[in-house]
Amino acid sequence: MNHAQLFKDIKKLEEKYSLSYQEILKIIEKREATIPLSVFNEKLGSLESIVKYLRENKGMSLKQISILTQKKIQPIRTTYNRSKKKHPGKLSLQKGKQFPVHILQNSTHSVLENIVSYLLDENYTLQEISLVLQRGYKTIWTIKDRLQRRKARKL
Repeated sequence: MNHAQLFKDIKKLEEKYSLSYQEILKIIEKREATIPLSVFNEKLGSLESIVKYLRENKGMSLKQISILTQKKIQPIRTTYNRSKKKHPGKLSLQKGKQFPVHILQNSTHSVLENIVSYLLDENYTLQEISLVLQRGYKTIWTIKDRLQRRKARKL
């Protein structure tokens, strides 16, 4: 990508999201932000856990989160408010494996599908994924099966 195109893209982001040049640079720096797998729990959905973590633990604004995840701001706001009701306290985190936020930007898959796909690529077993994400084994198996069927249809 050449510099002229980069500046045009930044200008579009400034206009679309009403952000300053400096705010966009901060978001770009955070683009490679990672999320610990320990944010997931039984009370919250996948996106709820991620948004709550980025907002409360990383101090990101909802606008920054929406840009980082490439989702509209209103659903992010609704997701965050819902997560506060379901889990009023801070998320308990542990050191361990993390995943990059950019994997959530694949809009052809759900948030959970993107995470499961990433973990499968990292050679996690279905059992390990279900334990880490605190979801049922059959749920993870169903997601894997769905991903494989989609992949087969593309070929």
